[in-house]
Amino acid sequence: MSFSFYKSFTRLTPAPRAFLFFSIVNLASWQCIVGQVLVLFARSLGMPADLVGLLISFIPVSMLLVVMSIPAVEYLGPRKLLITSWLLRTVLISSVFFIPLVSGHYGQRAGWLMLLFAVLGFSLVRAFGVGAWYPWLHEIVPRDNIADYFNSETILVQIANIVLAVAISQVLAHVSGIASFFYVYGGGVVIGLVSVGMLFFMPGGRKSPKLAGEERRYEAFYTAWADKPYRHFIIVIAVAFSSLMWVGSAAIMYLRDIMLFTNGTIMFITAIGALAVAFTVRSWSNRAEKKGGNRVMARMLLLHALSTLCWFFLVPGSRFGFALAVLALVGSMVFSISLSTVAARIMLGQVKEEGRIGYTSLWIIGVSLANGLPPILAGQLIDHFGILGFRLCFAISILLAILVSFLLKNLPEEGVLPDLPYLDVLVRPLQPVRWMGRLVWLSLGFGERHDDQPGPGMKEKGGQDLL
Repeated sequence: MSFSFYKSFTRLTPAPRAFLFFSIVNLASWQCIVGQVLVLFARSLGMPADLVGLLISFIPVSMLLVVMSIPAVEYLGPRKLLITSWLLRTVLISSVFFIPLVSGHYGQRAGWLMLLFAVLGFSLVRAFGVGAWYPWLHEIVPRDNIADYFNSETILVQIANIVLAVAISQVLAHVSGIASFFYVYGGGVVIGLVSVGMLFFMPGGRKSPKLAGEERRYEAFYTAWADKPYRHFIIVIAVAFSSLMWVGSAAIMYLRDIMLFTNGTIMFITAIGALAVAFTVRSWSNRAEKKGGNRVMARMLLLHALSTLCWFFLVPGSRFGFALAVLALVGSMVFSISLSTVAARIMLGQVKEEGRIGYTSLWIIGVSLANGLPPILAGQLIDHFGILGFRLCFAISILLAILVSFLLKNLPEEGVLPDLPYLDVLVRPLQPVRWMGRLVWLSLGFGERHDDQPGPGMKEKGGQDLL
């Protein structure tokens, strides 16, 4: 892996390297602001579970704005849109530093509302601006370097995820009280401002992508909905994602509130999960190529159901509590990311040439609702029933996973999976918005070659465009 990374990185010219470093800096800001630490921050403020569930839902629901931002990218150009949105999102999230002042004057509930406002504003602005990311990248990265770029980014992001989770865990472990979170958020805001500054010196970004009129018509959405096999696939996958999200919504709160793990310990387990994802995500995708995507996803869901059973044996004071927590949380992270990666590849293989933006729009709507609704419902259950609410969340996740595993076996064979040279960056841990932007622009044909040579999203055999 290291040798492959070295070769890919050395082949990059200065402009792609600059964008690569910007990507890593941006990831660091994201992790400090709306990564796993967000749930711990909200609970440390005393925010009830129902509001925490609402808070978690902001990121996935905001994905819907990715498609809507396409006209803005065309009108303003990637540079103006990305700089403006990145600066505005940093300003909005900075309002969290007023929480102590607001809580002191108007009470604890006012502090909760301030956090909700800050994260909602951050999520919406970021999702709207992320549509400019992919066309800017493809403008400055030469076509013959695109695979090298994504190979380098994949490895660097995997390393950064692990290092950041460990660093945050150390801050939370060694700084007492609510102040520890303000240190983390302060770092996230400063790094966010640095990323904005990097954009001013980034080459390119002034070229506005022009799309054909037919591709911009929203009637393409109805064409995709009328495609019965594709519609059934989206519905089944949406239920699968919701199964994973029922656990994701409750896991961090359960470890903190029921198991009484410290914030630093929870972030350390998250780092272990990030390391496990780095070593397994590609192997699951390779299995899907050999044995069929639907069959592999069904197996992953059954394994997810098995790992979710660990949560029922996690009780305070348990002798094997830490080991079970690692198995449960790491299993949830691995199967969530791996299944998302395989599902995205299968979806791209089913997209029709005509009306393909409609196909992708339908996918984004299904994924957004599947990831956005369970946190809200889980928060209500936990808030009303306490530990029983947690167990209901885990039970619902298990039942849905088993149900979908059987449904997947009855779906038609998906055929050959698209041979994308950067397939494992379609889904990035803790970055559920940016990969949607990439997916949209892939479906629009952005970055494709229009000559006889196959581009990044095309299969070489027969020169057939897979998108």
